[in-house]
Amino acid sequence: MKSLRLLGVCLVKLLLVSVPTGCSRSGAPVYVKVSGKVVDAQGKPVPALNIRFLPTENVDSFKVSQKSSGLRTPAGQPALPVVLDYPLAIGNKDGTFALSMSGGDIEGARPGKYRVMLTGSKEQNQKIPVKYQNLDSPLDVTIPNKDVSDLVLKIE
Repeated sequence: MKSLRLLGVCLVKLLLVSVPTGCSRSGAPVYVKVSGKVVDAQGKPVPALNIRFLPTENVDSFKVSQKSSGLRTPAGQPALPVVLDYPLAIGNKDGTFALSMSGGDIEGARPGKYRVMLTGSKEQNQKIPVKYQNLDSPLDVTIPNKDVSDLVLKIE
């Protein structure tokens, strides 16, 4: 009986030693300032676009909530669309932009890989190739672990 109790105490101690007390990834996300310019194939600025940076890696870390849409899945379960907090910007007349998180409280973006969607007014959308206006946009960007002030998004 004593040996069984001693074994139990040893297992508990082993577990306490082997389980990390903290996780370096559990801290607040890091954000870097990101600004740049949208240009056309000739290098001319493209003014006043809605610019969305949609994460293509670690997407779960961008989830802020799931809301019931009232829709149902084929299995009859409530469909819960995922709401993401992603970087976005509204371009200026000269094509320049500065990213902030979609909640608007944080300037910049998290380092990582993104797919960039560009949309604008009805008139602007006619000038932007459709391929840039949806989730299949060919604009892929990697934001490094440092501020970026010269990002160029070229649409062709």
